[in-house]
Amino acid sequence: MNLNKLFCPESIAVVGASDRPGSFGCHTAINAMKSNVARVYLVNPKKKELNGCRTYASLGDLPETVDCAVVCTPKEAVLPILLQAAEMGTKAAIVFASGFSEEHSEEGTELEEEMKRLSQKYGMAILGPNCAGLLNNVKKINMWGMACTLDMQTRPTGIGVLAQSGFIASNIMARPGLNISYVVSSGNGNIVTLEEYMEYMVHDDAVQVIALYLEGVRDAVKFTSSLAEAARLRKPVVVLKAGKSAVGAKAAASHTGNLAGSKEAYHAVFRKYGVVEVDCLEELLCMAQMFSVLGSNLPAAAGIAGLNLSGGANTICADLCEQFEIPLPPLQEADKEKIRKYIPVFATPNNPLDATTALFGDVERTVGLLRVFEGMEDVGGITIGCNIDITEGKVSVGICEALMEARKRGLKKPYFVVPSLEASPSERYKALLEQNEIVVMSSAKTAYRCLALLMEYTRYSPQRHDLRSVSNVAVAAGVGTQTLTEYEAKQRIGACGVCVGEERVVANLEELRQVLPNMKFPLVMKVSSKDILHKTDCGGVRLNIQSAQEAEQAFMRIMENCATHCPQAQIEGVLVGTMAPKGVEMILGVHNDAQFGPMLLAGLGGVFVELFRDVVLTPCPISHEEAEDLLTTLKSYRLLSGYRGDTAKDVAALADLMVQISRYAVDNRDLRELDLNPVFVYDKGEGVRVIDALMLMNA
Repeated sequence: MNLNKLFCPESIAVVGASDRPGSFGCHTAINAMKSNVARVYLVNPKKKELNGCRTYASLGDLPETVDCAVVCTPKEAVLPILLQAAEMGTKAAIVFASGFSEEHSEEGTELEEEMKRLSQKYGMAILGPNCAGLLNNVKKINMWGMACTLDMQTRPTGIGVLAQSGFIASNIMARPGLNISYVVSSGNGNIVTLEEYMEYMVHDDAVQVIALYLEGVRDAVKFTSSLAEAARLRKPVVVLKAGKSAVGAKAAASHTGNLAGSKEAYHAVFRKYGVVEVDCLEELLCMAQMFSVLGSNLPAAAGIAGLNLSGGANTICADLCEQFEIPLPPLQEADKEKIRKYIPVFATPNNPLDATTALFGDVERTVGLLRVFEGMEDVGGITIGCNIDITEGKVSVGICEALMEARKRGLKKPYFVVPSLEASPSERYKALLEQNEIVVMSSAKTAYRCLALLMEYTRYSPQRHDLRSVSNVAVAAGVGTQTLTEYEAKQRIGACGVCVGEERVVANLEELRQVLPNMKFPLVMKVSSKDILHKTDCGGVRLNIQSAQEAEQAFMRIMENCATHCPQAQIEGVLVGTMAPKGVEMILGVHNDAQFGPMLLAGLGGVFVELFRDVVLTPCPISHEEAEDLLTTLKSYRLLSGYRGDTAKDVAALADLMVQISRYAVDNRDLRELDLNPVFVYDKGEGVRVIDALMLMNA
């Protein structure tokens, strides 16, 4: 749906405008009248004027058809007003009223459905219901339904704020110093969805970074396609995801299903598309403002140099860098010699550097130190421990002037001013610093956590990921589940090139005797039954069988054990195959997420998979480079790369298998869950082999 008339109307009607303090009608009328809009009309049938402005009895009395109707009435009056506006040709509306689908009542849900049908019939973009409005600081248009302290004449632009909470959106907008382009409170989000607002911001050049407060996704297709486009454009998306409880794995039959919950699925999607995921509102705002100030001047290396004025601040800097795994590159001897020129003789040249109070107000010394750090290739950015407080004390002023002087002299690396405590920075000096692409951060712990996220973002490469949308891969859940035997599952994945080995199912001893001459000892034998998912638990597995006599004994023992422990199970027979040589045990799996479609899981396999939970999840499909990158995030990756002198394993072959399985999941829309556990990974160049397989299909 076209959102231009919603974001950039040239004429607005505030329907239900009021002078009652605290009401939506009052706030909206005041905000709209202060906007840079050619024509704003106030509609109120009971008033002739409000705040010195003429009012109109209805939309029909206006001298023109407006671009956007902002409806400030109770819910009972909303639909007739929208219908009148739509029939007149109005193409956008904002509805503040609550009492619709969010109440989960039959009446409220039907009212919202009727509103949605009206929107679709007339092509009217409707924000809400149950929202707080929209603010456009690019065009200076304010259609917010609450009190607004943001000065659109002075506030810089840059951040597109999108929130599924009006309260959160209002708090963000009230935060001074944020470079805001848009604020959208999406409300119930059933008519124009959150994903459509996000798509609009991704393609808007006035938005440098998107800050998203997210409770849930309605349209996973549009959501991921918007994330993919943002990744390609290198437009940062910062997300605070609320409600990350893992509720999606309660009835899962496989290891993969038990490990792939709602929280894990969102985290996997964010990682795949390069989204910066934060843990609190302070981090959301700090990250968004950081990206807005830096623009394209992002760190070119992962390490930082710390410049502090006291030993205490220096120690905190070192501790937090270690906590958040931010490299502090050591100084080379030549750099130490340069630094000694600018610090007292009793100070020690290190990174981070305690330059002592000698730097107070000394612009030349400070610029000299910054120039040394500028020349270190493994330093991507420089933190400066300093409180740019409201008093604009001598220390703050001196540091600020030094940083700006460094910019005048051509020093380019990103600077991050880190206060020791959260405080109100001097608006004057904060603005001056930000004009020079110098970031004033939140308090120390939040600052270094955000720096770690920034470094992670700079390492993300969209070219290494398969960013195809889930539009062609989302799987519709069936009404029932069909479980395949291990043999059936292996036959299916074997058909797409996966190495599963030569195996046969025998129903009795006579069939066993017929296949044994074609088998190479030692053998492995396992019960074949759709009703027995975990075969070891009921004595259904025998390993290292060295002769035909042992094979017959194993057959009888397996059948007896399974009949005893699983008397209701239908048993097809016993799966017989050559026993594979031992390798590093990994698990690969697929879980069909209800929103994002098939998700690939990889991690440490064998019997300890759920104990250690050393796994990583990602949406399908994936590229080979993506697969290799995912494996490096595992703690068990050291077992693959050559732990304690052991031979490095065939990571490339394992990555190829991950790609094959991800494509299989995409191509087979009826797949619900898949476990390949264990997968043996052999020495480099010797490949991988699937040892066991569990597959569940939509019935």
